[in-house]
Amino acid sequence: MSDQAEQTVLLADIGGTYIRFALYDGRTMGQIGVFRHMGADSFETAYRAFLMPGQSKPASMIVGAAGIVQAGQVSFSNRSLTLSERDLKERYQLALCRIVNDFELQAYATLALDESDVLTVNKGMPDSAGARCVIGPGTGLGVCFLSGGETQALAHPSEAGHISLPCLPFADETGEKIERFLRGRFGRVSAERVLSGQGLPLLAAALSDGQGVFDSPETVFNAAVAGDSLAKRTFDVFWAYLGAFCADMALTMKTTGGLYLTGDLLRRNPVPDWIQQSEFMRFFMDKGRFESFVRQVPVKLIRVPQTAFLGLKYLADRLIF
Repeated sequence: MSDQAEQTVLLADIGGTYIRFALYDGRTMGQIGVFRHMGADSFETAYRAFLMPGQSKPASMIVGAAGIVQAGQVSFSNRSLTLSERDLKERYQLALCRIVNDFELQAYATLALDESDVLTVNKGMPDSAGARCVIGPGTGLGVCFLSGGETQALAHPSEAGHISLPCLPFADETGEKIERFLRGRFGRVSAERVLSGQGLPLLAAALSDGQGVFDSPETVFNAAVAGDSLAKRTFDVFWAYLGAFCADMALTMKTTGGLYLTGDLLRRNPVPDWIQQSEFMRFFMDKGRFESFVRQVPVKLIRVPQTAFLGLKYLADRLIF
């Protein structure tokens, strides 16, 4: 291997549907390769397809995985795939291998963002040494905290998306109506039931007395863009719950360093405009005696795609280069 090859790191972002790879040498990141996640052999198949014949193999690997990482191992139950640092290191003869939760990457990515990469929802009073939180409604509801500020950053993955859904103080009985509908269907209702892509058609059904008007997040989004009153109301209620949940997370770890919203669902136009025009901030501020505190918390929407690779590069720079 050349000196450069000896320092090359394979960055891997593994979700429930796709596996993404890129090579990074400490200065430049190569083109991202995207492969469909098909099952137990998906990683090996994608790895072989990504590296060109005769290309030097990477010396290290950093993997972000959409699952719970324990003792250097992660399992994808819906794909019959298990990866471990030890196995990958031995199989590919790596100097270093690290597997982290995908939302840890989102948290580290906030350290690499410029102001042009975000939309400011609440300016607040940012503290560069303060804790941060990243929240992403998508397939589920991802949450990760970051302590240590910009100089000693340490990510803390969580399952906070599974806390109980609050009953919000709407002007009418909307909150009680939604809770009755969801409890009737699921029993216990977590925040993720509402604050996720699949939460949109559920909310619409709850608001329309159980009528299955929409069968997917896409149909709710398209109808809202077209001006459908139920779809627009669904998003209005979604922003209210998201605002309240974000404030709860801000209070949990005193996120004076900022609270960041991420995910394809929130980046898609015209969603950023909808957020700014919504009651997100009214419900975010509705924290009684702690309104003055949450008012100081910066809230930003990450607008750039592939933020996982910003987090992967950050870890590579810290662990290797």
